[in-house]
Amino acid sequence: MKRRLTALLLLFCMLLTFSAGCGSGDEVTDIADTESMTEADETKEENDMLPADTKDEIFAAPVEVETPAEDIAAYYDELGELDFASLGCKIDTNAKIEDDSRNGTDFIYVTSEKYHYSFGYYSNNPWVNSDVIIMSRGKEAKDFHNCELVAVDMKNRAVYELGIVVNDFSEFVVWHELLYYIKGSTLSVFNLKTGEKRELLTYNGGIGFPHMTNDGRYMNFASTVDGKCTGVIYDIEKNETKIILQKNFSAPFNVANHMMISPINPNMMFFSHEGTTQYISNRLWMAEMGKEPYCIVKQNLTENYDLGDCVGHECWSFDGKGLWYVKYSLSPTPPRGICYIDLAAKDNSVQVLYSKYPYWHVSCSPDGRYVGADTQSGSYSGVCLIDRTTGEESMLVKARTNWVHPCHPHPCFSPASDKLAFHDMSIDDTVSVGIITITK
Repeated sequence: MKRRLTALLLLFCMLLTFSAGCGSGDEVTDIADTESMTEADETKEENDMLPADTKDEIFAAPVEVETPAEDIAAYYDELGELDFASLGCKIDTNAKIEDDSRNGTDFIYVTSEKYHYSFGYYSNNPWVNSDVIIMSRGKEAKDFHNCELVAVDMKNRAVYELGIVVNDFSEFVVWHELLYYIKGSTLSVFNLKTGEKRELLTYNGGIGFPHMTNDGRYMNFASTVDGKCTGVIYDIEKNETKIILQKNFSAPFNVANHMMISPINPNMMFFSHEGTTQYISNRLWMAEMGKEPYCIVKQNLTENYDLGDCVGHECWSFDGKGLWYVKYSLSPTPPRGICYIDLAAKDNSVQVLYSKYPYWHVSCSPDGRYVGADTQSGSYSGVCLIDRTTGEESMLVKARTNWVHPCHPHPCFSPASDKLAFHDMSIDDTVSVGIITITK
């Protein structure tokens, strides 16, 4: 009888915590995200395969291809005004672009009574320039699949339908005028200036959660190959793919996900150990081509040997020198807040830099000056801006949320570091997007 109860308990734990996919942005580490987590997990099979090693060769391209943040911002601005009407794109007549203000902060609000809008996940860029941002449009807030992509032109106050359908709200990424998107197991690209669309590749294990290097040549995506969580690096110029990671952790928290290529090094990719945050003592990992993956942050235990540092929701710094992440407010030991790991430093312990609010997700501006974050507390999620030059931590807006993807605020900076987008639940109960202009 005891064996049967133990087996049932283990099975329940696995079903409760297994991720929606090896590369999904739908974390189960979220304290309040158990509703979306459970729905997704019901579709997944149990998987307790042992970790697999990666023995792939290194890309022949330069190890580091670094572009200064000011050059990136200038290039985006040089794109000029895009003419979506000339490309045959129709106006989204259901969308409204309004001026709004909340908690003393003015912002532009993209909303609709019929559709839900999302700019995707905050770590993969949706911005074309400071005036245009790509969004996904869905009919159901809790089922943001088979979404249509739209271009939001804030300068001309218009939303254009691009005639593109993607698998999920975050299955696209923008680099300058090139919009990369995923449908099925196929990656395609749409040139927002010329209107040209073409398929790039189809990958048998599936494609998800794309991220790019600063120079736009390389992309990573998550896949599933031979039942293992797989990270793939794609050389766009050569149309060549190489596996950088194949790894499953031990049950019941098997999943490796949140895979993000280094902004400056195509042979390096961050990934996370997914699961219930109170039980994940080795969350942040790095994969390097041809090497064994390794954990990059040492999480401390309490005096009773419980996990003291509950961490997650990572993103690369724009310069590729480190990663930002959050030590959640439920962590047993203080301080709690926003952390940074310098990959070149010898000390890899959890070090909290900003702790004014109960932070949840963290992002960073390309110019390195700002950190954006949201909070997890009460009936709202605060959208916060941290000025690293002064150390000031400010809550700009109290965002309404249902705590379910994609209605996490997920602050996301524009390439010029002058705009900050966030998700919000409208009074019509539709997922909407606010866009704040940052006054420097």
